[in-house]
Amino acid sequence: MPQPPVAESGVALVAFAGTELDQATTNLVKQPWVAGVTLFRSLNIETAGQTRKLTSDLQEAAGRSLLIAVDQEGGQLLGAGSATTPFAGNMAMGAVGDSDLAHRVGRAIGLELRALGINLNYAPVADVASRPHNPSLGIRSFGEDPHLVSRLTAAMVHGLQGAGVAATLKHFPGKGEATVDPHYELPVLDLDLDRLEQVEFAPFRAGIEAGARIVMVGHYGLPAITGDRATPATASREVMTGLIRESLGFDGLIVTDALDMGAFGGLSTDSPLKAGADLLLFGPAQTGATVVSNGRA
Repeated sequence: MPQPPVAESGVALVAFAGTELDQATTNLVKQPWVAGVTLFRSLNIETAGQTRKLTSDLQEAAGRSLLIAVDQEGGQLLGAGSATTPFAGNMAMGAVGDSDLAHRVGRAIGLELRALGINLNYAPVADVASRPHNPSLGIRSFGEDPHLVSRLTAAMVHGLQGAGVAATLKHFPGKGEATVDPHYELPVLDLDLDRLEQVEFAPFRAGIEAGARIVMVGHYGLPAITGDRATPATASREVMTGLIRESLGFDGLIVTDALDMGAFGGLSTDSPLKAGADLLLFGPAQTGATVVSNGRA
């Protein structure tokens, strides 16, 4: 059975515009602070053959093993392009409630991604859809029952990783109760620890027990843990280290959600690293400006 990858070095997951490898991207992936790249359907992906050549060229140019990631959740988010199978999304699978189906879909997604040279998937979504009017979750969740979400999250992790693609549990601490979109501003989750343990954290525990390699932390205020309403989870040592490492016992890689989101608030990229993050997720504009100009993540 192929094994999901781990980052050999670096702290940054970078992005770029282009469907072919050019000199600027070659120079970028050679940087020691780069752990991998995120491919975007709108920027990097045209056909299956073109994508496979691009991922091969990226690995060769780096001279070491890169993480190459996409958002291939199924349903409305198919980051690997139209050549991949458009499986039903999480809420449709939640309506069926079949763990074996979630496992088989996860494995099929993983096999397709591996064929394209992609070794990291930003999935499954482990958020519980507890608020019907959540502005950024919708049908991406398996549903409103934390036990169902936990069961299907674990099944999807087993399926993806059984195909040799690293699974990412997102978006810790769980975005189901968010009332604003973190792309624009910081959602604050006014939930006590008992509620968080019973609902929001449950699918992440299940995914960690299933062996997920990566946990993605979202930009959410969590005053019950941080003691204030302004600090995003991505900049909190109480969340990154205290909760994820110590309470949940996770020993894989912790990655931030994209640092160009409004909810991160323009904080220093040092903040997540000091809090305990292993990887920083950058968008294309940030890669060109913030990261490269500083010569480091």
